[in-house]
Formats: sequence, C-alpha cells, structure tokens
Amino acid sequence: SHDVLKDFLERERKAVTMYSLYEYNQAGHMKVLKEEAYSDGVINEKHRVIESMLRKGRTPEEIEDLCGYSIDEVIDIKNSIKQD
Repeated sequence: SHDVLKDFLERERKAVTMYSLYEYNQAGHMKVLKEEAYSDGVINEKHRVIESMLRKGRTPEEIEDLCGYSIDEVIDIKNSIKQD
C-alpha cells in the first residue's frame, strides 16, 4: 500500500510526462506572448511619436537626431502616412 503513488506513476508515466511537458510549454508560451505584447507596444508608441512629429512639420532627419530612431524607420512611417 506504500507504493500506490509509485505504481500509479509507473502505470501513467506517459500521461504524467506529457502533462509536465504541456505545463512547461504553456509557461514558455505565455512568456513569449508577454514579450511580444511588450514589443508591439513599444513599436506602436514609436510609430505614434514619429507620426506626430511628422504631422507637426519635423523632417525625418530632425526626428532621427532628436529621438535616435533610424532614418529608414522614419521614412517608412512617413510613406505609410502618405498612403492613408
């Protein structure tokens, strides 16, 4: 009777292993989702700042100098605004 847990785990080894892997992967997946959401927020804020500065008449070069964003990023956003 002392080996009930041992017997159960031996019988259900595959299910226990799969459950453990699922739990591990779920935690990893949630971490990735959180990091992606943070990254998306940073990108959206950067886009908003660049767009606002462009609408206020700043040149891409000024935005690059003031904010440290790459000139390519600024020009890409400027071009996307023109298409709207």
